[in-house]
Amino acid sequence: MIAVAIAAALPTTGLGTQAFTLAMELKEDIAAAADRVASNWITDFTAPGVRLREAAGTGSAIVGHGNPGDGLTTHQKVIGEPVRCPDGTTNSEWFEITNARTSAKGFASACHLG
Repeated sequence: MIAVAIAAALPTTGLGTQAFTLAMELKEDIAAAADRVASNWITDFTAPGVRLREAAGTGSAIVGHGNPGDGLTTHQKVIGEPVRCPDGTTNSEWFEITNARTSAKGFASACHLG
């Protein structure tokens, strides 16, 4: 909203366009930083036998498993196949992770990480 107000107040060429472009880039950078911070809060599996997959979907090959207490490292968050979570909600967020105990690396639904 601030970027739109700034761009509207300034001419549409030159400085106004440049300010709008910078504001949109800043918005994207802030969103990416928020995703990285959220990823750092995920440190373990919340259920036994969580499947790690080659890609972010239940049809992808299983490359490992995770259990509470294994610990994990997150690498990135991606949008993948929507999954029904144990609490009844649907979530399409998946994380590429490495199981700290087994070193298995793959994608797991956010429904089973915490």
